[in-house]
Amino acid sequence: MSVTEISPLILESLGFQVQKIPTGVRKSADFLAIADGCRLLIEEKRKEDEESVLREKEEILGSGKIFESEASLEERNERLAEAVREGHRQLRDGDNPEHDFKILWINCDGVNPNAKYAQVLATLYGSVNLMQYGTTKLHDCIGYDYAEFYRRTALDAAACTIRFGDHVILKLLLNPYSTRAESLSTAPFVKRFPREGIYDPIQMERDGRIFIYKEDIKAKSGEKIKWLEDKYGCKPLHPVRFNRLTLISRTPL
Repeated sequence: MSVTEISPLILESLGFQVQKIPTGVRKSADFLAIADGCRLLIEEKRKEDEESVLREKEEILGSGKIFESEASLEERNERLAEAVREGHRQLRDGDNPEHDFKILWINCDGVNPNAKYAQVLATLYGSVNLMQYGTTKLHDCIGYDYAEFYRRTALDAAACTIRFGDHVILKLLLNPYSTRAESLSTAPFVKRFPREGIYDPIQMERDGRIFIYKEDIKAKSGEKIKWLEDKYGCKPLHPVRFNRLTLISRTPL
């Protein structure tokens, strides 16, 4: 099964009726998924490794050595950001059928799919971890860094698959900056996605599970920290970033 075949199969397994969208004069989205009276316009993108990384991996594994892959978990990925912008244009401006919500589908595959998913979160949400000094608490905060969702208010959500061989984890990432954010979070089709895979920042903020920075995205870091400390009553806060190291071997370690 190719990665590009995963999304319609997953949607059909969730009870959606999936229709391929014919190519028009203007580049259209990939397909329309219908369930519970909702029509989802979906454009699919793939977050994959660069060819140079794949070649290096094969050369190292072929020599019997261990391949190491290190990726920043909380830095936006510019290649992914460009794919998001392109997908947003296709969803917004293409020759598309009538629909209720616009969804970007992102497949995370390759050497380090968990790290790719973390970069999806960082790129879409501008998310970072905030350490509260004097405690062991880490607070997830979205909107702190440049967030593609912040500028793409016509984009309602991103569905994300994290693939480990034939095992696939499905996520639905809601855009809190969407013009339809409130109606999306209560839309009946959302319940078709795995409950543990739904990332709903608006509800998560209500539950006290995350922070959301909603002011000037171009503000200096110190100004953002001050705003967050005042809003959530947690101080002092400091952003921290982590890397993920993955080791791969063709023989048991």
